[in-house]
Amino acid sequence: MNSTAIVFGNYAQDYDNERRFLIPCYDAFYEAIVREALKNPNATSILDIGAGTGLLSAFLLPYFESASFTLIDYAPEMLSVARKRFAAKLCQFEFIAQDYLLFEYFTTYDLVVSSLSIHHLDNLQKMILFHRVYQMLRPGGLFILGDLALAEDEQTEQETQRLWSEFINKSPLDAVAKCNAHERIALDMPAKISELTAFFQYSGFANVQLSFQYRNFTVFTCLKSNL
Repeated sequence: MNSTAIVFGNYAQDYDNERRFLIPCYDAFYEAIVREALKNPNATSILDIGAGTGLLSAFLLPYFESASFTLIDYAPEMLSVARKRFAAKLCQFEFIAQDYLLFEYFTTYDLVVSSLSIHHLDNLQKMILFHRVYQMLRPGGLFILGDLALAEDEQTEQETQRLWSEFINKSPLDAVAKCNAHERIALDMPAKISELTAFFQYSGFANVQLSFQYRNFTVFTCLKSNL
């Protein structure tokens, strides 16, 4: 188990409760992912990469009530929370506690989503993963990535980080939670928007859109063309 899995495994029980106080654009961010996912309203097979506690899949489920969901994450503790979340619909869900970069995917999907996980990969790993996502998507399928991205210039990035720290420090989180949030930044390896766009295109996605941005919180929508 890598260091990211250990950190987030220890954080599993508090993860959902703290999200709204760590993401300044919480509602708009997840609403944007759902909105983009609904561009493929007939999706029957959905993969959630770095699914954690299943928060993103919970946003999607009301709109894809008959779909099958596969949730993969490094941390079994996070997926344990997800399993409880979806206890009433377990027949629709598969939970995989594995390294999502190395796991052998034998299924194809209509929709692949991920939120706030892939920024823990370095740039080479991101490119490898995006290529694998492209390969596992069915023609006409969508890859929707909601994640952190660096500003294109250092001055803007510094201001973005200052505003985020200010948001955290003003939140009702206790001192330990605030300290932990700042420490977890050490695990982050986000890429610039221009770099992410290039990685998607290099992986085969011809149609790439930046569908949402609030400071460093972004949502990309990538379409795999029909063959």
